Amino acid sequence: MTLDEMCIAAARYSDRYDEFEKTTIMDTDGKEYEVYDDDALVYFNIFRDAINEAYMSVSRMYTMPNTYTAAKVGEDGTIDLSSITPMVYEIKDILNADKTAAVAYEFYTKYVVRIKNALPGDTVQIYYHYIPARLEEYKDEPVFSEAIVDPMVYICLAVARIWQSEKKFDYANQWLQQYYMLLREIKSTLANRADRRIPRRRFR
Repeated sequence: MTLDEMCIAAARYSDRYDEFEKTTIMDTDGKEYEVYDDDALVYFNIFRDAINEAYMSVSRMYTMPNTYTAAKVGEDGTIDLSSITPMVYEIKDILNADKTAAVAYEFYTKYVVRIKNALPGDTVQIYYHYIPARLEEYKDEPVFSEAIVDPMVYICLAVARIWQSEKKFDYANQWLQQYYMLLREIKSTLANRADRRIPRRRFR
């Protein structure tokens, strides 16, 4: 489901369907398009922020959007992870250039890994977990398929937040319970991750 479709569903479940309608406006070129305005825009902002809150929670704690990126080993045998886009949240593996074998590595600093037995200029493939960008446009969709993460996860939190904004906590708590129940049903992919996550600075 798109961000807009999830917001419309949240409006329906929170009894705001009649109020949550787009307004047709015209741009400077005379082209018409539809946007949320006035009270509908207030609702949209609450829905959108709640959906993204759930989306980020799922990305960090339950399942992983993963990708490969090629990186060159520097003169000192290291790779600066902070220069990689999308930003690295957790390394899953580092492979050779053709992805046929794993290479040994260690964290040199929080965002720098040292590739063992590599020469400057060698290319490696970093397989990593990243935090996806927020959903902002009406047509934006989560990177997770609906088979992995039921859209109701995002919708339930959106409905809970709208009720909380009106201090109707009994209604909000019902939807929060549903949200947490659906979160628990997501099949976790986070096992054996401690040695791969970017290290956090220790408190002194």
